[in-house]
Amino acid sequence: MARLLVFALVGTRGAAAEPTMRFPDPPAATPVAPSRQGPAPAPAPAAGVEKSKPPPREPWGRASAREHLRRALEHRRRGDAALALMELNEAIRFDPSYGEAYLELASVRESTGDLGEAERVYDTAARIPAVRARAQEGRARVLKSAGRVSEAFRDLESSVELEPTRQRLERLVEWYVERRAWPAALVASRRLLALLDGGPKPERDAARLKVQALVVLAGEVDPVVAGANVHGGWVRRSLATMARRPR
Repeated sequence: MARLLVFALVGTRGAAAEPTMRFPDPPAATPVAPSRQGPAPAPAPAAGVEKSKPPPREPWGRASAREHLRRALEHRRRGDAALALMELNEAIRFDPSYGEAYLELASVRESTGDLGEAERVYDTAARIPAVRARAQEGRARVLKSAGRVSEAFRDLESSVELEPTRQRLERLVEWYVERRAWPAALVASRRLLALLDGGPKPERDAARLKVQALVVLAGEVDPVVAGANVHGGWVRRSLATMARRPR
C-alpha cells in the first residue's frame, strides 16, 4: 500500500512538470549547393546608406572664398561693381588658387573698360589648370578689344584646343569671317559641325549651311578640296596671307 502511495505521488509530480504549451522547433537549415563561381557576394548595403554620408568638407579658405564670390555675384547683379570687386579681392585673399574668383574679377574689370588690369588677372587665371581654357578665351576678348588681333587669335585657338565648345568655335568662326580668312573659318566650321553631331537638328542644319557657304567663299584654297595639311600652323599662315592682301 505504501509503495502504491509513493508511486502515485511521483506520477503526480511528473505530470505537474510537463509544459502546458509547446513552441514549434526552429526549421532545419536548408543545405546550400556549392557554387562553381566562388563564394556568394556580400549583401548589398541598405538603401540610403551611401546617401546618408556627409559630403567631404572643403578647406576653410576655399569655403570662405566661395562665399565671397557668391556675394560678389549678387552685387554685380545689382549693378554695384565696386562692392563686387571688394568681395572678389577678399575671395582671392582667402584662397589664392581659386580660379573662379580670378575669372570673375577679370570679367568685372573687362566690363568696366579696365583692359590692362583685366589682361593681368586673366594672365594669372591662365596659370590655373582648372580654368585655363576660360581664362584664355577671356584674355582673347581683351586682346582683340585692345587691337592685338594676332595675340587674340592665338589665345582663342589655344582655348579651343584645350576645351572645344560650341561657343568658342562659333566665336572663332566669326573672327575668321571678320578677317575674310575663309579657309580658316571653313576649318573651324567643319569642326563645329562635327561637335554638333547627334545634337538638335536645327543647330546641325545651321552649321551645315555655314560650311556650304564657306566652301564657296574658300574656293580653290579649301584645305580639304586642295588636299592641304591644316596642321602645323596652317591656320595662322592663312591669316598672315589674308593680312598682307591689300584692302
